[in-house]
Amino acid sequence: MLVFLLTSLACSVLQEILANVTSWRGRNLRAGIQGLLNDPHMTGLARMFYQHPLIVGLSGGRLPSYLSGSTFAKVVADLAAQQGVGRGGASAGPLDVVMRIAGNDPDKFRAELEAWYNEAMDRVGGWYKRNVQLVLFMFGFVLAAGLNINTLAIAHTFWTQPLVRELAVTRAEEIIAEAKKAQAGDAGSNTGMANPEPPGVIPSLQKQLNDLQVPVGWGSGLPQSTMKWLEALAGWLITACATALGSQFWFNLLGRALQLRAAGPKPGEPASEAAPDGVATPGAEPAMQPARAQA
Repeated sequence: MLVFLLTSLACSVLQEILANVTSWRGRNLRAGIQGLLNDPHMTGLARMFYQHPLIVGLSGGRLPSYLSGSTFAKVVADLAAQQGVGRGGASAGPLDVVMRIAGNDPDKFRAELEAWYNEAMDRVGGWYKRNVQLVLFMFGFVLAAGLNINTLAIAHTFWTQPLVRELAVTRAEEIIAEAKKAQAGDAGSNTGMANPEPPGVIPSLQKQLNDLQVPVGWGSGLPQSTMKWLEALAGWLITACATALGSQFWFNLLGRALQLRAAGPKPGEPASEAAPDGVATPGAEPAMQPARAQA
């Protein structure tokens, strides 16, 4: 979970860079509004919407990446009143329906527009999330292959080397503690963990993984057989699929796993039942201990 969190954070930074450079959110929002206003070619109502002073003032020369339902309702209501849109015509068909529902009540008309917009944006947000997951998967696979972040090899290391495993657990606890401290000081934090700076995303990820003493990188050379290549490919694909779930998912899951680990046996549960095999506990029957140790 810790390795997936670190990889997801790095890929999230790369995805944010891509989104900002390409105005991805703005174009996704515009496509949603075009569909909402039945103007896929930006020749009618959608074009007038984006030329409205309220929208131009929000864009700052670029496509706005977010519009509230109230802003959408104000702009469309103003276009309906000043430009005469929504009173027939192919491009204004959806507005005709909203007008009929609202009757002659302008307040109800704006309320219906806002509700209509918010419902549509839920679907648009779902499209964007699926596209983001695809991009995260692609970035995750490229990073996994480039840095040799092989989940199978890392899992084998954690399974066979207790010291490396404990180092990773300790680092995970430190990250969660730092995140809680950051959240206490910044209520607006999303992940509770600062993303690495864009120019140092890949070196930062590589350093953090090296500090965990997990087998990453190509220091040991390329795989020497077809089976080794297939094993590496499977490990990279697992890393990429896990990365696509997003850093927020792994951050929350890691926090819950550490809480569960620190909780110990449930109140009232006999310690002998909660202890793992091979660990002697106070009150355990002597006759049981050799068999547990042997197991």
